[in-house]
Amino acid sequence: MIFGDENSPIAVLGVGNILLSDEGFGVRVVQHLVKWYDFTPQIRV
Repeated sequence: MIFGDENSPIAVLGVGNILLSDEGFGVRVVQHLVKWYDFTPQIRV
């Protein structure tokens, strides 16, 4: 099932804390995405 259309805004959220014991996995994924990929304006990372 698809909601919205191709112009709907999209948010990519990395959850984690690099200072605590969960290794900040989500934060590291977002950092990797920002470094290696270009996103269209409706995608916020």
